[in-house]
Amino acid sequence: DGQPVVLDVKGLSRPGQFEDISLSVRRGETLGITGLLGAGRTELALTLFGMLKPASGTIALEGKPVRFSSNRDAIAAGVAYLSEERLSLGLIQPQSIADNLVISSLDKILSGGLLSEDRKRSLVARWIADLGVKIGLQQDAISTLSGGNQQRVAIAKWLATDPKLLILDAPTVGVDVGARAGIFDIVARLAETGLAIILISDEVPEVYFNADRVLHMAQGRIVGSYDPRSASLSEIEGAVYA
Repeated sequence: DGQPVVLDVKGLSRPGQFEDISLSVRRGETLGITGLLGAGRTELALTLFGMLKPASGTIALEGKPVRFSSNRDAIAAGVAYLSEERLSLGLIQPQSIADNLVISSLDKILSGGLLSEDRKRSLVARWIADLGVKIGLQQDAISTLSGGNQQRVAIAKWLATDPKLLILDAPTVGVDVGARAGIFDIVARLAETGLAIILISDEVPEVYFNADRVLHMAQGRIVGSYDPRSASLSEIEGAVYA
């Protein structure tokens, strides 16, 4: 727990969606947020990512207050958001694996103001190798990949922006059971490198087994906080599904 706080949220509210949310995430920590559909989890994530504006409350990153007027501001500040709607928001199906991967980090592959194909190739190769994505060629359409491999590319797209905070909203939706473990292996490895992670899932076991702390959201509020080392899975499931 001696790690510095990356995200500190106090009294964040957006009437009709969530109320009085206070939470913090430290470097290398994975914070799980679970709850039933309509609990306000995704709206909270979208607010942390600058896509929705809070009515009140504060967001601080590494101790500095931030106010995002768009997701561009959030990305520039080091926040990455992997949406549940991977197929509609996260990846552009007809485009190549390479283009999908670099879309959020184009500044890293510019050379003299122009896109450097060499830099692009090496950036893509690095992340494909790092996350164990099984592909044919970088220029193949992303739609040629399985759900699990598409999700790895979607994660890589955000890691290439060098984020401080990674928000994963239902990262295993549309991913087969075999590929889920691989995604959570990546999450664990990223936390070890010091990334602060928020893992949102309505499947309690996913947050229980893959997060350091679990918050239970219901009707827009945080109604419970659990430490998976001392709370049982059935205790949290009992609260969430009660």
